[in-house]
Amino acid sequence: MDPIHTLHNDHQKFLTLFSQIEKTHADTPELRRELYLRFELIFTLHTLGEEHVFYKELLPIPAIAEVIKKSYESHHLIDMARHELKATAYSSENWLPKFQAIRDTILAHMAEEENFLFPQLREILTQQQRLAIGERMIAYRQTLIHTNNNSNL
Repeated sequence: MDPIHTLHNDHQKFLTLFSQIEKTHADTPELRRELYLRFELIFTLHTLGEEHVFYKELLPIPAIAEVIKKSYESHHLIDMARHELKATAYSSENWLPKFQAIRDTILAHMAEEENFLFPQLREILTQQQRLAIGERMIAYRQTLIHTNNNSNL
């Protein structure tokens, strides 16, 4: 599968979850928690697949190297903010504003990918190259899921 299609589908899932999470309140911490955990799962698989396969294979391409480096930096900033959010109770009035800051960073990152990176990749890489990267990315995600399901965590 083309990784652009896979990543775009993830972006659509994020948008749906963002909308659902935005509607939660401090007095619905269980719903907020459930939605956020769904987001965390999809986001973790998404970013690990990007970093360990997609970006790693694209970084050597000079035309997009700076965008890839910026993407790694965006992921790092998002991870730091997610770590801080984990220390905030779902019932806290501060939880949603902290989540919204994460959402805004992710939205900017998604826009960079959707509006610049993905169109560039369609020009730079052949469909066969994209499909090969996509298959490796999907296999990597499946390995993560399988490893997690078989762990004693």
